Amino acid sequence: MPITINGSGTLTGISAGGLPDGSITSDDLAAGAVTAAKLAAGAGGKVVNVAVSSFYTTQESTTSTSYVDTNFTATYTPSSASNKVLIIHQFNEGARRGYQHEYDIKRTVGATTTQLGSSYSSGLAFSYTDSNDSNRIACLTYLDSPATTSQITYRLIHRAGSSSFFQYVYNNNSPAYYIFMEIAP
Repeated sequence: MPITINGSGTLTGISAGGLPDGSITSDDLAAGAVTAAKLAAGAGGKVVNVAVSSFYTTQESTTSTSYVDTNFTATYTPSSASNKVLIIHQFNEGARRGYQHEYDIKRTVGATTTQLGSSYSSGLAFSYTDSNDSNRIACLTYLDSPATTSQITYRLIHRAGSSSFFQYVYNNNSPAYYIFMEIAP
C-alpha cells in the first residue's frame, strides 16, 4: 500500500514499525499513552515499584535450634512474573546469654512456602555470637526471583544456636519494616 499524505496532514499506508528509529520522541506521545505494564516491561534493570510495609510491635523469642516462624510478615504483589523483588527487612534483635543466632525469610505464594536462605553461608541468613545481654538493629537483604504475579507473604524466621540460649526479635520503640523494590529484568 502506498504512503499517502492527505490534506489534513495525516498519513495513511504506514505499517507497524514502518517509521525510522528516532522519528517519534517521548514529547510526541500523549500524556498517559504508555501504560505502567508497558513501561515496566521495557524498563530493563530499573526499579518499577517501591513499597514499605510497617508492622508488628510485640517481642518474640525462642530457644529452638530449628527455625521458627515469627509474626513479622508483610505482603507484596509483583507486577510481572519476570521481575525480581529486592527485599530489605530491618528489625531490632537481641540475646540474653545468646550465641549463634540466625535469621532468614520465608516466601509463601498460595500453598507453597520456600525458605529463601537456609544457612549463614547461603548469603541470606545471618548469625552472630554475643556473650552479653544486648540488642541491636538487624537488616536482611535478599534479591528474590518469585516468578509470579500472585500475592506473596514474606515472613521472618529465627533460631537460637543452642537450646540453652535465649534469642529474641522485637519492635519496641524502633520501627521494624520491610521495603520491597521491584526490579525489571
